[in-house]
Amino acid sequence: MKYSKFEPNYVKFPTLKVEGATEKDVWVGYEAIVEELKQYEGKTIVVDTYPGVRDTEILHALQQGLKPNTIVTSIDCFYEKDELTRRMQSHLTDDRVFGVMYYGNVIDFMDESLIKRYQELLKTRTGTTLIYGFGASLICEGDVVVYADLARWEIQQR
Repeated sequence: MKYSKFEPNYVKFPTLKVEGATEKDVWVGYEAIVEELKQYEGKTIVVDTYPGVRDTEILHALQQGLKPNTIVTSIDCFYEKDELTRRMQSHLTDDRVFGVMYYGNVIDFMDESLIKRYQELLKTRTGTTLIYGFGASLICEGDVVVYADLARWEIQQR
């Protein structure tokens, strides 16, 4: 007996088809990813990340494989802890599930004077440059941008 005239349409394993992409356009594991990024030697590689990725692990693999001359981490462009708390105060609650949604932008929590300082530094850099972290593409567009993401389910499991 059906309880609804609608068939369920939940997809347990969703996929996204990228037009023109083939399996050779997918790299699995740090070795393969680093090997692909080596073609940008001498250029600026931006790795923008989603909060919760294993930053230490990813950054280490990129450093070891790419051996960049310059590394800028976006965390250095964010305000200090106390200033972040002050800026978020109206959105903070004790409820971990039903808090208050923030509708601003990442840049609201970054010190634009620090971003400008890094941008000036990057103008004089030589060799391979790695800009890494959450909001990294706000510091520099780079020659190539990589997005490091993780599934919501992974976040929930942690």
